[in-house]
Amino acid sequence: MSGKPGARRTAVWKESFLKRTALKGSRLLSPGGAGPGLRKGEAPHRRKLRKDREEAEVITALRGRILWSLAFREREALEEGRSMKRGRTRIAVLVSGGGTNLQALIDASRRGEIPDGELCLVIASRPEIPALERARAAGIPALTIVRDEEEMIRSLKGAGISLIVLAGFLTILSERFLSCFRDRIINVHPSLIPSFCGRGFYGLRVHEAALKRGVKLTGATVHLVNEIPDGGRILFQKAVEVLEGDSPKSLQCRVMEEAEWKLLPIAVQLMSREISERESEERE
Repeated sequence: MSGKPGARRTAVWKESFLKRTALKGSRLLSPGGAGPGLRKGEAPHRRKLRKDREEAEVITALRGRILWSLAFREREALEEGRSMKRGRTRIAVLVSGGGTNLQALIDASRRGEIPDGELCLVIASRPEIPALERARAAGIPALTIVRDEEEMIRSLKGAGISLIVLAGFLTILSERFLSCFRDRIINVHPSLIPSFCGRGFYGLRVHEAALKRGVKLTGATVHLVNEIPDGGRILFQKAVEVLEGDSPKSLQCRVMEEAEWKLLPIAVQLMSREISERESEERE
């Protein structure tokens, strides 16, 4: 850390803020977070109200941490005489089906929740899937590329893509593809990794396995993508309660609504900011 008084004040300010929000954030959204606990004798409707309230507090706290992080960096940059001007990260979303996670990103972008990123391209691994219609309705260029990684790489680089989001993309990517976009690919998986993940675990299969095992909590994980299926560094996790009488379909829907659609925009914004800052520094 710089020895300048301003830099020391910034560090103290930052540490104080992070301490105030760390406890809230760790309850639900930090890696491994288990979500709000169940209280003995608590009525179901009261438990749901408490859960929704705590969840809203945590998401607000986490978004606040991201915004404050930028404020810290801007303050440090001003003290060091540097510019914080930078462009938005260009994002591509890879899809194979309905595109519900794509829609969550489109909606979050419209609400202004991804200020450092721009949805610029959608690539589908199958023709005429609903995800393509969602992209077209949002005015996002969309392509169908079936099992042709070289064409996909050319399309991504041609569009100037810096961040790739796998949103229900059911194709295992090769080492060559991963090496072209190292630490710039994220995936959302419908379980709390390391449970129910890896080869063969996708879609309803994940929730079928969770119900068969009898777990009381499942959830979703957003992670970086590497050569090991679902083996990259975890960015965020959120737990979801398994209810009595759940079917794989009902559990899938609840995990999407309560975890995937909430975590993914936050992770995309965080990665967009990091990439944007990194590229800005490289240009200086």
